[in-house]
Amino acid sequence: MLAATRSTPALLEAIGDLARRASALLRDAAPLFRQVRNARLSLEIAAIQTLAEHLVRRLATRDPLSERVHFSKPAAIAFAGLGVLRGLGLALKRPARDDGLATNE
Repeated sequence: MLAATRSTPALLEAIGDLARRASALLRDAAPLFRQVRNARLSLEIAAIQTLAEHLVRRLATRDPLSERVHFSKPAAIAFAGLGVLRGLGLALKRPARDDGLATNE
């Protein structure tokens, strides 16, 4: 089946189902980077989150046996950079906290 040049309808349905489930998990994980104390780790999480969101979108709309799904290096760098910028933007907007949950060390 995986040696074929195109996915069967059943395989595409399974891939789509997995992409929807992964998307739901990514929605649940979206606030994580804001909850991490370490700024560098927080930005890394934001970059990975953005890469994963875009990859899941590609998997939901493309046939991985006949269409390119993975990112080129420039695209991966761009999406990771977008995630870092998103993380920086939200970090700058976040109010100061006195409970220590979102501070830098």
